[in-house]
Amino acid sequence: MAGWPTKENKLHDNLRNRLGNSIKRLKCLQINLQHSRLATDNLVKIMNEEDVDVVSIQKPYNIGSSIGGIPRTYTVISAGAGKKRAAIVIKSKQLDAILITQVSDEDATVVELKLGRVTLIVASMYFDIKRLIEADLKKMQAVINHAKGIATLFAVDSNSRSTSWNDVLTNKRGRAVEVFITTNQMHIANEESCYTTFQNSRGASNIDLTILNNRAIKLIQEWAMHDKESCSDHNIIHYELGNEAFRPDVTNNKERRYAVTQKGLEKFQEMVIVTMENIARGSEKTDKTDDTLDEVLCRRTSLATTSEAAIEEPHSVLDYACRSSFKQTGNAGGGFRHKSVPWWTTRLTIMGREVNAERRRYQRKKKTAERKISSH
Repeated sequence: MAGWPTKENKLHDNLRNRLGNSIKRLKCLQINLQHSRLATDNLVKIMNEEDVDVVSIQKPYNIGSSIGGIPRTYTVISAGAGKKRAAIVIKSKQLDAILITQVSDEDATVVELKLGRVTLIVASMYFDIKRLIEADLKKMQAVINHAKGIATLFAVDSNSRSTSWNDVLTNKRGRAVEVFITTNQMHIANEESCYTTFQNSRGASNIDLTILNNRAIKLIQEWAMHDKESCSDHNIIHYELGNEAFRPDVTNNKERRYAVTQKGLEKFQEMVIVTMENIARGSEKTDKTDDTLDEVLCRRTSLATTSEAAIEEPHSVLDYACRSSFKQTGNAGGGFRHKSVPWWTTRLTIMGREVNAERRRYQRKKKTAERKISSH
């Protein structure tokens, strides 16, 4: 029966994009195709079977300076005039995506996605092992600077190894990536697995990374390596984007922000130690009064049944110490709200949508001669 709700067409979340279209939670893949047509055909088959929305590709199949093997019904986004080593493929016609040309080239494709009221930046990047990794990290920094705190996800073939992302060793390139991630307060979504992201006759390693900032880490779910054959030396990575952060009121940032001062830091450190000591000593039923605070806390942590239980108490202590030591900024703990301006009109909203629509049409043109924006 037409229009009858079924399990297949039921939306995971009640979301609407900039054009007013409902969209579900995004299914995403990440893969280095090694410029293989066979791997490309296999990827398209998996996309169709699993109804995948977005794929971040490194080393896509090239025909000349264009990407081949992808159905014309899909949106293929890439940048630069040379051979492409990064691309993003979007299957969903309901998803609103725009290429950010300022920070994109043949080895880096960066797009802006609109998910309900959430803006997400997705970057597919290839780090050439013959090139100094600092040059590629500089590109990542440019994307971070452009995003200005917007949720950002990097799907990267880093050609770097580190035990931080469950490899068996850490090399020089891996240490450089570690420092970059720590400095920029980023997170690696890669989880421990019986598979590695890359494997050939010479060995196996985890060089394909999914890197996110603080806002994007709240959106990613079910990161794992796919159990299906990729027809490439790289395994397929899959994950979903979308959780409670996609609710309509997401523009109101509920995170607490604090004005940190030197005096406040001194009080904070004292509050943490005193509070933890009171909790730990007060709950100890033994006479081990000579034990250090570290030893007492270690025993308490080892008795926790889950990782959530182990961090719940320290988290509460840190929260209490922050509220006791620093002044909150923003709207009484509600974060910063987006404010309208008196000169904004409905007509400007419509014009903005029309400009974005024309920009997308322009970017989808296959030939330079076709790239003519029609005048109205």
